[in-house]
Amino acid sequence: MKEEKKKGPHYKSGIPKNIRLTIRLDKVEHKEMQDKAEKNGMSIAEYIRYLVKKDK
Repeated sequence: MKEEKKKGPHYKSGIPKNIRLTIRLDKVEHKEMQDKAEKNGMSIAEYIRYLVKKDK
């Protein structure tokens, strides 16, 4: 039987991302977060995960 591959960014690391997080930012904070993520070649979600791991 053919093995199904898991698709999408939720499985990129091999660990499903199934917890949703909602935060509120003002326009200045959002722009800063967006610029820093873009500078590092990441999406905002990837950048937040990077910051969490970096703080360990």
